[in-house]
Amino acid sequence: MMKKVVLMGLCWLAALQVEAQVPVGQWRVHLPYAFATSVEVTPEMVYCGTKQGLFTVARSDFELRTLSRINGLTDQGITYLRYSADYQTLIITYESGNIDLLRNGRFTRIDAIVRANLPGSKRINHVHLKGRFAYLSCAFGIVELDLQRTEIRNTFIIGPEGSRLPVSALTDDGINFYAATDSGMFVAALNAPNLSNYAFWQPEATFRGTKLTHIDYFDSAVVSIQGDELLRYRNGSWIGQVLDAGFPNTSLTVRNGHLLVTNVFRVNEVFADETFAGTASDPRIQNPRLAVRSGIFTWMADDGGGLFRYFEGIGEQLLPNGPLTEKAVHLSADRAGVLVSAGGFNSVLANRYSQEGAFQFQNEKWTVLNRSTLSANNKFFDVIQAKYDPFTPGLKYLLPWGGGLVAVRDTSIQAVYTPVNSSLEYISGSIDPNTGIGDTRVGGIDFDAQGNVWMSNYGASRPISVLRRNGNWESFSLGPFNEVIDMLVDNAGNKWVRSRSGGVVVLDRENSRYVNPNTAEGSGGLPSPIVNCMAKDKSGAIWIGTAEGPIVFFNPNIVFRDRYDGQRIRIQQEQFVGFLLGNEVVTAIAIDGADRKWFGTANGVWLFSADGTTQIHHFTTENSPILSNVITSLAIHPVTGEVFIGTDRGVISYRGTATEGAATHSDVKVFPNPVRPDYEGLVSVSGLVTNNWIKITDISGNLVYQTRADGGQISWNGRDLKGQRVASGVYLVFSTSDFGEETVAAKVVFIQ
Repeated sequence: MMKKVVLMGLCWLAALQVEAQVPVGQWRVHLPYAFATSVEVTPEMVYCGTKQGLFTVARSDFELRTLSRINGLTDQGITYLRYSADYQTLIITYESGNIDLLRNGRFTRIDAIVRANLPGSKRINHVHLKGRFAYLSCAFGIVELDLQRTEIRNTFIIGPEGSRLPVSALTDDGINFYAATDSGMFVAALNAPNLSNYAFWQPEATFRGTKLTHIDYFDSAVVSIQGDELLRYRNGSWIGQVLDAGFPNTSLTVRNGHLLVTNVFRVNEVFADETFAGTASDPRIQNPRLAVRSGIFTWMADDGGGLFRYFEGIGEQLLPNGPLTEKAVHLSADRAGVLVSAGGFNSVLANRYSQEGAFQFQNEKWTVLNRSTLSANNKFFDVIQAKYDPFTPGLKYLLPWGGGLVAVRDTSIQAVYTPVNSSLEYISGSIDPNTGIGDTRVGGIDFDAQGNVWMSNYGASRPISVLRRNGNWESFSLGPFNEVIDMLVDNAGNKWVRSRSGGVVVLDRENSRYVNPNTAEGSGGLPSPIVNCMAKDKSGAIWIGTAEGPIVFFNPNIVFRDRYDGQRIRIQQEQFVGFLLGNEVVTAIAIDGADRKWFGTANGVWLFSADGTTQIHHFTTENSPILSNVITSLAIHPVTGEVFIGTDRGVISYRGTATEGAATHSDVKVFPNPVRPDYEGLVSVSGLVTNNWIKITDISGNLVYQTRADGGQISWNGRDLKGQRVASGVYLVFSTSDFGEETVAAKVVFIQ
């Protein structure tokens, strides 16, 4: 049995969550918390488990905090929460079969179920407490967890002939165990000599073969739900009671002497005399999952609405700020903020009709940009990209797949560009004969040095269009290559797009010639015809990520020669010499302020030096809080250097050491400042001149530390040249150009 203990450090982590910045080298998550699955109340806190994470509500002042893999959780996909007052332990269970125990500010991970050689799902559905044991109802049976010894003690496989029967919930009446399963209710005596033997678990006759999802014990009766009825089981007979007629019940719980039943729109509390009282309905409720009563409040977890707190039947929604969903198909960043696109298309580039839209992270808050919030037309779905216009503050472009190009200023639609008012074209075969309107598929946009907006128009006869700064439109042909997506404009004005048929297509700056770099030698030499992403670095080189590693065109204009090939970077690791990232599937590339290369792959995130020859980081789920090894997109905030990482399980960010530099010092910031005795992280100085030499001295001019800026930022561990922690005092940060010009850029105070 494997256990892992993690000190949570609640106070420090809570403070970190509310900072406007995170220190260099630290992580933070950006997850939706609306998809709640369970709720539990402890003496100090209310815990709400969601499909993506966990958040807490302090019972003293109702302040919200979030918990994730960064600060102790093992996993995502919480299925159930249960608190043992006897052992002062919160039990957290997961879809994967993982278990976390939170006790005295420490997380203990139990992964015995995950590691067990069991086929199929290992999901944990429910937790029943009895003395020192927690009984976990799982997709394969029942697991007995010893809370005193913090270990798995037994597994009960209760199906007929020892089959793995999914168990939804378990309860007892002091004499027998009662298990709700996919085949009805199974009963076993508490004092049975061997509960691991299926023969001691017998099916109850009435519901034999009928799936039961919930079970508990209240007022001398086993209780369950079917349809809109609450069922009571006494003396071998079932009695039904309709609560809200026609509204199916979704869960029941018994806590603190209160029986609560949720249905599709509210919570009912049922009393011992069989009367009941319900909460008010609420349009914000999506799918009630579980409710508990403690003191004067009823708490309900809702899958879609988060957590609701009821007092005298009236509800209040409690929900931490975050994106609408965990989907992160495409990320982009600008000084204005970060944009996450949640749409996309399927494997044949057809619509999925996703309504989530895009999410904007600005001033430390997430806002939703979708059909509802923007009052968009019925073509606004499957937003595959969103980008800020770097030439027009407040303006951004959203690309709903089939809905044209949508210009949004702040949170209002300014224009929707389709064939009606632009050079864009409908995709062939999509035009409605009654309306004359079809699908306008814009697959990507980018901006040239003059601020013109270039875009790929998938399926059009002239699939490259441009919206010029003067408002004029024009389109250009790529010959047979009309199934193109994405757009990248290089420093020479050439336009690069990904081709569905393989490789990339490049249109020259005069818009008169195109080429198709592909896998053929002398025609690009790409390692794979499947191109997933493109990026332009600080020197103007074009990096292309393929299904078999990256390749770079240091001189992009080379593609217009008769023969040309990109270059694969050779690296040496110990005695091995090979190509950069070998055969990794590269799904995203981002360039930071120091021109270093961040690669998203199907195997985590990698950071390499500017020339690609030196590995700096490789973040995976095994060595970092990253949510998944499957990376969908990357974007780097130019001011903070925060690297936003889109995964198939949501967005997480890492505060990198590099930011975009400037020609002169501007808005130089030191974080943290002052540096207090208990701070062990890196001290960052941002807003510096690009790649200047930085010296840090004490007030007397003695050199303490020196380095070259990573773009416009340095990170210092607070130690001098001998590796000793610096003493209390004021320290000066000097910035020196390659020409020897020196200025005092900032001051930082250390308190020991």
